[in-house]
Amino acid sequence: MLKNCNPKQLLTNCWSLIVKLGDRQHIVSFNIPQKMELKLLLITLLTTMVLFLNHPCFAFEGMEVYLQENEGLSEKAFLQDFPFEAYLEETKLTDYQALETDRQLLKEKGKDGGQFIAALGEQYLKAKPIDLLNFRQTKNSIEVGWMYLKALPKIVSKPDVSFEVMGDYILKEVAEKVEQGIKDGTLEADNWQTRFYVQRLEDCSYYIDIPKSDVSKLLFHVQHNNWGYIWSRVRSRYLMEFIFLLLLPIGLLGWYLKKKKNKHKLNTQ
Repeated sequence: MLKNCNPKQLLTNCWSLIVKLGDRQHIVSFNIPQKMELKLLLITLLTTMVLFLNHPCFAFEGMEVYLQENEGLSEKAFLQDFPFEAYLEETKLTDYQALETDRQLLKEKGKDGGQFIAALGEQYLKAKPIDLLNFRQTKNSIEVGWMYLKALPKIVSKPDVSFEVMGDYILKEVAEKVEQGIKDGTLEADNWQTRFYVQRLEDCSYYIDIPKSDVSKLLFHVQHNNWGYIWSRVRSRYLMEFIFLLLLPIGLLGWYLKKKKNKHKLNTQ
């Protein structure tokens, strides 16, 4: 019976009953103060509503059932009212076959299945926001994006472009979070988890701009024998310091020779 219930109607009826309880003439006496009685009854009804909300009758029962129950919705209303959270509880985002079946069904019913698939990326991140300190969750998000952007085209012949859009949305969000995390210090650039994020994102063609210290840059160019680049940077940024370093030993040598010459004169006198 509960499986055939109408959740919206059930909630409407419960709310109507709560409103009626606000009228004292509907309060049944249990030989306790009426204020306490009203509070207890309201709490009981609200608790009941919460239990109903968690009942299987509120779970997503499949795209075909949903379309039958919400026939006539415009494209905009369909995407606005669609229970994405419940859908993602029932359908794993990595289940390509299930997503493709629903996309085809929506297309048959006159809906934009591609737009629905593309919207799943945004809805997925709303349900599971990127938490860089949660390595497992962030890793899973990257793998989902990689699956639809890189792996799927190698497995399925000409998959719908909406799957690529969904993967791109997820990876772009992760990449932006990682880059910002490195800049503001949330992530340490040389931490193994950060290196993993950066490498996996590069595998998906998303490149992170990691600030490097001057020493790190110098060592890199020395290792690769980029002496022309090093000389150009020295001239443009450290010209005065470079001239000083060149003149310092010359000045010290001149001072030493002059002192030695004066000492020699004293010895000959």
